[in-house]
Amino acid sequence: MNGGLDIFPNPASNKLIVTDKQLKIKSMSIYDMTGRQLINFEKISRSEIEVDIHEMKVGIYLLKVIGESGKEAYRKIVISR
Repeated sequence: MNGGLDIFPNPASNKLIVTDKQLKIKSMSIYDMTGRQLINFEKISRSEIEVDIHEMKVGIYLLKVIGESGKEAYRKIVISR
Protein backbone atom coordinates (compact mmCIF):
# COMPACT_ATOMS: atom_id res chain seq x y z
CA MET A 1 0.00 0.00 0.00
CA ASN A 2 2.80 2.46 0.78
CA GLY A 3 4.10 2.62 -2.80
CA GLY A 4 0.86 3.72 -4.45
CA LEU A 5 -0.51 5.99 -1.72
CA ASP A 6 -0.61 9.69 -2.60
CA ILE A 7 -2.02 12.63 -0.61
CA PHE A 8 -2.43 16.04 -2.17
CA PRO A 9 -2.28 18.92 -1.75
CA ASN A 10 -0.08 18.74 1.31
CA PRO A 11 -0.09 21.29 2.91
CA ALA A 12 -3.83 21.63 2.33
CA SER A 13 -6.42 24.25 3.23
CA ASN A 14 -9.93 23.23 2.12
CA LYS A 15 -9.83 19.70 0.78
CA LEU A 16 -7.51 16.74 0.79
CA ILE A 17 -7.43 14.04 -1.86
CA VAL A 18 -6.18 10.58 -0.91
CA THR A 19 -5.47 8.10 -3.70
CA ASP A 20 -3.92 4.67 -4.01
CA LYS A 21 -2.92 3.66 -7.51
CA GLN A 22 -2.42 0.00 -6.56
CA LEU A 23 -5.20 -0.92 -4.11
CA LYS A 24 -8.65 0.17 -3.08
CA ILE A 25 -8.89 2.00 0.23
CA LYS A 26 -10.97 0.19 2.86
CA SER A 27 -10.93 2.89 5.56
CA MET A 28 -9.30 6.21 6.34
CA SER A 29 -8.94 8.23 9.54
CA ILE A 30 -7.40 11.56 10.52
CA TYR A 31 -6.00 12.09 14.02
CA ASP A 32 -4.71 15.17 15.81
CA MET A 33 -1.33 15.07 17.53
CA THR A 34 -2.90 13.98 20.84
CA GLY A 35 -4.25 10.83 19.13
CA ARG A 36 -7.87 11.97 19.03
CA GLN A 37 -9.72 10.72 15.95
CA LEU A 38 -11.29 13.66 14.06
CA ILE A 39 -12.45 12.08 10.80
CA ASN A 40 -13.26 8.47 10.02
CA PHE A 41 -14.47 6.81 6.83
CA GLU A 42 -15.29 3.07 6.82
CA LYS A 43 -16.21 0.62 4.05
CA ILE A 44 -14.96 2.92 1.31
CA SER A 45 -13.76 0.42 -1.34
CA ARG A 46 -12.51 3.15 -3.69
CA SER A 47 -9.08 4.16 -4.90
CA GLU A 48 -9.68 7.91 -4.39
CA ILE A 49 -11.27 9.86 -1.54
CA GLU A 50 -11.86 13.60 -1.30
CA VAL A 51 -12.04 14.92 2.28
CA ASP A 52 -13.47 18.30 3.26
CA ILE A 53 -11.06 19.77 5.83
CA HIS A 54 -12.05 23.45 5.72
CA GLU A 55 -13.35 23.38 9.31
CA MET A 56 -10.21 21.79 10.75
CA LYS A 57 -7.74 24.01 12.57
CA VAL A 58 -4.33 24.86 11.14
CA GLY A 59 -1.80 22.28 12.27
CA ILE A 60 -0.21 18.89 11.78
CA TYR A 61 -2.31 15.72 11.67
CA LEU A 62 -1.81 12.00 11.16
CA LEU A 63 -3.61 10.24 8.31
CA LYS A 64 -4.18 6.48 8.62
CA VAL A 65 -5.26 4.50 5.56
CA ILE A 66 -6.14 0.80 5.52
CA GLY A 67 -6.24 -0.96 2.17
CA GLU A 68 -8.56 -3.81 1.25
CA SER A 69 -5.63 -6.19 1.82
CA GLY A 70 -5.51 -5.05 5.47
CA LYS A 71 -2.19 -3.21 5.15
CA GLU A 72 -1.94 0.09 6.98
CA ALA A 73 -0.15 3.26 5.90
CA TYR A 74 0.41 6.45 7.87
CA ARG A 75 1.19 9.93 6.54
CA LYS A 76 1.68 13.33 8.11
CA ILE A 77 -0.64 16.00 6.72
CA VAL A 78 -0.38 19.74 7.24
CA ILE A 79 -3.33 22.12 7.22
CA SER A 80 -2.51 25.75 6.52
CA ARG A 81 -4.52 28.78 5.44
